[in-house]
Amino acid sequence: MVALIQEQASGLNEKRKGLKQLFHLIDHQEIDLVLIDYPDRLVRFGYGYLEETFRWKQVRIAVVEPPKVQTPTEELVADLLSIVTVFSGRLYGSRAKKIRSCVSHALKDCLKAEEADGTNRQNNQTLA
Repeated sequence: MVALIQEQASGLNEKRKGLKQLFHLIDHQEIDLVLIDYPDRLVRFGYGYLEETFRWKQVRIAVVEPPKVQTPTEELVADLLSIVTVFSGRLYGSRAKKIRSCVSHALKDCLKAEEADGTNRQNNQTLA
């Protein structure tokens, strides 16, 4: 069986649908090879643990573009930047969600007020 799993998500997010789908396929022994572009696209940290776990299920991981060799300092900087990027994205995303929710509630309140105002005008015209 050949399955293509694509997703645009952070390797730090363990709740990814594509990753869960991959684990399901491996658990049910539906695949024996996982081909990935880069190791950090699958998981940002703990790739070795994942490799070992896949091996227990007789699944190999092949990397198309092996990571370039980095000094410990370069690796640390790349990891820190990745973490900051992910968490700032989450922060800005939650702020945007909160703002959208406030705007939605405000619009509903305005519509209710307009409906009530229209009903009051109709009642006043009927009484006059």
